[in-house]
Amino acid sequence: MYSSDVLLVDDNSAVRQVLGDILVLLGYTVIRAESGEEGWALFQEKGARAVITDNLMDDLTGLELAARVKQLSPETPVLLISSDVPGPGNP
Repeated sequence: MYSSDVLLVDDNSAVRQVLGDILVLLGYTVIRAESGEEGWALFQEKGARAVITDNLMDDLTGLELAARVKQLSPETPVLLISSDVPGPGNP
């Protein structure tokens, strides 16, 4: 049994808040996490029907989180997003 429809993971609080609020307005139950490690812990503890995660995070990238989620729950969809643009000074 899942405790939420969507696990939203983003280290940017503004993105996390706005995207989470939009999902709630659309009728989804949302759990928010501010890091990849926190998101992974929440997924293991509570589960989710889908995961939306920032790709560029310091502790655990979205790609690494997606791999862990898929290993534990292959049927769970994972959407990777990013508001950061890689480049000089922003790897």
